[in-house]
Amino acid sequence: MKKRLLAGLMACALVLSLLPTAAFAADNVTYIDANGVEQTQSGVKEVTNGSTTWNAGWYVVNSAVDISGPVTVTGDVHLILADNCNLTVNGGIGVGIDNSLTIYGQQSGTGKLTASGRYVGIGSDDGDGVGTITINGGTVTATGGSGDIFGGSGFTITISGGIVEVTDNGLDSVSKNNCIVFKKSDGQVYGTANLPVDYTVPEGKNLTIPENTTLTIGSGMTLTN
Repeated sequence: MKKRLLAGLMACALVLSLLPTAAFAADNVTYIDANGVEQTQSGVKEVTNGSTTWNAGWYVVNSAVDISGPVTVTGDVHLILADNCNLTVNGGIGVGIDNSLTIYGQQSGTGKLTASGRYVGIGSDDGDGVGTITINGGTVTATGGSGDIFGGSGFTITISGGIVEVTDNGLDSVSKNNCIVFKKSDGQVYGTANLPVDYTVPEGKNLTIPENTTLTIGSGMTLTN
């Protein structure tokens, strides 16, 4: 009897170990909004290596996460890049029409997202149009064969903070304020931007600070141009 009971318990444990791990929600997760004000959010799911579908809601990157494959955004998705944490998506982040992705940093702004896709780093390559992409903080690097951010038509992109790095000039008509944007051959400060981390300008590019714009380098931080 004891042997059968033990065998049954071991079988249950094996079944449970094969089930997908649930994403637990965290409360009081901080982020910096589009106006540079710190906010808190409850019910935030943690992004893991297996998080390839982001349904409507809030998500946070709390560690070094590497997703090997494309990510699909469905509905209104908000992504928080926690300080000193990196998210790498090898397959691109799909934001199709009628969907949206908003990216936030935290107080120090040291979270990073790197997205690379066969055609588009962040956006859509299915020809049906692109949804809404908003970047409010962190460092976001996107690369793709036909377009780094967006792809398709009907897109709305707003950059209101952080550092954005792309390899083409597709962001020329995008709304940009209080941020640093590096395009194909150059980088530029827009509005009043902050540099909260040690930063080296990408090889072969220059950073320009136009008249009436301001770049504030954080205490103890270094900018290498």
